[in-house]
Amino acid sequence: MELAYILSGGAPFMKRYMAGTTISTAGIPVLGAVDAATDLASIEPASATADVAIGSQVGLAIDTTGTVAATGVTSDADLFVTVIINPDAVYRAKMSGGTAADTVLATTSATAADATGATVTGATTLDNGAVWGYTGNNVGSFRRADDTAGSLSINFVNGILTTDTYIAVHGFPCGVELTSVECYDLTTDLTQVVAQTASVTNNNFAIVDMELRDSSQSGTTNSYVHLISNNHLFGSSSLA
Repeated sequence: MELAYILSGGAPFMKRYMAGTTISTAGIPVLGAVDAATDLASIEPASATADVAIGSQVGLAIDTTGTVAATGVTSDADLFVTVIINPDAVYRAKMSGGTAADTVLATTSATAADATGATVTGATTLDNGAVWGYTGNNVGSFRRADDTAGSLSINFVNGILTTDTYIAVHGFPCGVELTSVECYDLTTDLTQVVAQTASVTNNNFAIVDMELRDSSQSGTTNSYVHLISNNHLFGSSSLA
């Protein structure tokens, strides 16, 4: 992940915090001490799949620590990492097609034409997810997925052809569903989002915007989502 922008404008505010475990990868979200076994200091890496305790998100670690252990530390410098802590910071995260970072997003072709532009037959769409034209008749357009596989909440302007290809992912800007929080699990290295598998428990981020790119822009490896913390320690609203 990387900083995209601050909603209130201005520069990011950064603090140096003591890490309770080694942080070997920059660009990962971190939590405050939430009384887990590894909470030896101020911050810890977030979980890839679990939701966070309310009010526990601290920000984005933008550098790495040295080797951190409960015993044997020989330098104070080994313990600290720089963190962007703005509650209204929006982070840009690449969409991955699997739990490993940089997995190519899957594309799908409609198995039946639809002149109404309302159904991508055969597509594995996700409830309240995004579907966009990758090649063919609806390049440059995206729609919200309905509850039914392949069904769209609003039709594409152009008809859907069997020669078209589409990308379908989980999540949609400003998506809110109280019975199934619309957000993402993270890749195992915590730097990207798992975009094509729905998450029903991870409430860590809300979706501000999406960069949905077509074949001319290598969208299967070059599409992004903009995220903001839902449960920030220093002031944003929290989900129950």
